[in-house]
Amino acid sequence: MQAPWALDRTFRSRHECKYLISETLAQEVRRYASSFVQPDFFAARSKDFTYPIYSLYLDNRNFDLYRTTIEGHKNRFKLRIRGYDGNPDSPVFLEVKERSDRIVRKKRCLVSRDVARALLSGRSLPQDASDIHSTDFAFFRSLMARLDAKASVFVHYQREAYEVAGPEPVRITFDRQLQFAPPASTNVFAFPEHSWRPVFCPQVVLELKYTDACPLWVGRLVEHFQLSRVSVAKYIMSVDASREIAPGHSPPSFSSHG
Repeated sequence: MQAPWALDRTFRSRHECKYLISETLAQEVRRYASSFVQPDFFAARSKDFTYPIYSLYLDNRNFDLYRTTIEGHKNRFKLRIRGYDGNPDSPVFLEVKERSDRIVRKKRCLVSRDVARALLSGRSLPQDASDIHSTDFAFFRSLMARLDAKASVFVHYQREAYEVAGPEPVRITFDRQLQFAPPASTNVFAFPEHSWRPVFCPQVVLELKYTDACPLWVGRLVEHFQLSRVSVAKYIMSVDASREIAPGHSPPSFSSHG
């Protein structure tokens, strides 16, 4: 399973700050940050420094994970299966994204699409699979079983990503063109083939991620542009958008997206 996506550079524990900004402001933020960061491995290989992200979010029939987010629980998690293209030979990541107050921790493991399909369908896992023995795989599988989690909604967007290595690692991402698709019963990981529909999000989602104390230049960037943190959950926005086309699949109505 030697694919470029096996170069996993994600921050496993981090502070994650989100902002909604205009396209004009996004260009200004990029220019300001360009002295400190460079395109990440995948953005550097794209003409416009962007690449697609596809995620299948899992939840149970009561949408308990949706509920913990919009009710603003300080300790919560999301389950998702993430891929980056429609190539049937490319692996995908099983991810548990945990939030404890302001700290985000991510556990994820790389598996084949055959393993991911078997896990989703409840079928026996391939006997010759070598990617099912990690602790992160076992953790994902245990949470999925505990919740009786199933496919909830597909989420897709274009990511423009930059990073800085060294003693104070930072990632800056700009996410655009947010779309969703209902759960698929066949070709579940043939991402580009889904009937994608736009999620109303006219602004750019800016995310600043760092591991420990906020680097001085990041603090100055936030202050210079007077950025105000917001709660932006792509899963929540996509589930809400899906209500219009699949009311029978929609979660109960709540009043807050805290």
